[in-house]
Amino acid sequence: MIRASVTVVVGMMLIIPALVSAEHPLEFYTPKFQLTQRLTEGFDASSEVTPTTTKKLPGRAMLLSAVIPGMGQFYAGAKLRGAIFLALEAAGWTTFAVYQTQGKNKENEYQDFADDHWSREDYWDAVEEIAVANDWNGGPVQNASWEVLLDYLPINFTHELPSSNTQQYYEMIGKYLTQFGFGWSDAIGDIDSTQYYDGGFASNHPGRYNDLRYDSNQLLDHATVALEVVLVNHVISALDAAFLVRRQNKRAVETSLNVEEKLFNDQPVAMAGIKIRW
Repeated sequence: MIRASVTVVVGMMLIIPALVSAEHPLEFYTPKFQLTQRLTEGFDASSEVTPTTTKKLPGRAMLLSAVIPGMGQFYAGAKLRGAIFLALEAAGWTTFAVYQTQGKNKENEYQDFADDHWSREDYWDAVEEIAVANDWNGGPVQNASWEVLLDYLPINFTHELPSSNTQQYYEMIGKYLTQFGFGWSDAIGDIDSTQYYDGGFASNHPGRYNDLRYDSNQLLDHATVALEVVLVNHVISALDAAFLVRRQNKRAVETSLNVEEKLFNDQPVAMAGIKIRW
């Protein structure tokens, strides 16, 4: 980048005419000359005052926006951009909270529905009846090894029922109805002739249950998307803040003050120069 530089010289020589005696042009008026000398005291020849700069730190801006989107932009002085990122942050978290709450409420609803209308006892009774019909004589099927029990069950029995009501449990009882449909309270049909649950033998419970699960999953998916938007907002805001400060630094104006001793008529005089760089 090309930087321009302008030096403005402010000479203490502007007091020189007053230092010269009107009666004796080549003689100096002592009191004012001593004042000039005092102005030069404390300055070495060609001394320079520390430059004044408006530069800011890109790393700090990035860190601020990485923690709270928009803060890096405020640090850089871009208040409107900062407000936009901050508003997106608030909107993202609000959206996440709303969908997450609704999704969890709907999840509790379908789990309560399953607890009321699906029975482990009914399911295992049906499994045992089917296994016995296929020459099973190993005792209660609940205590048997699932791998061994599979030899006495139809091919549609593919998943072992979890021992507790886990998320997998709630998924399977609604998803694999040809196996777990026997546990629904409104399941009807002749096991001997059917050997597995057919959707046509149930009325409304599995359908209602799956509708509730679908609604819950949709709401939780929306919450996940909102959370992803929040994370992306953090990343974009952090990068934007860093580049914004970097661009501003390239356009920053630097000023510095140089004070030097100069000889005028063989006498030291303080000379000040202001340097402006942009």
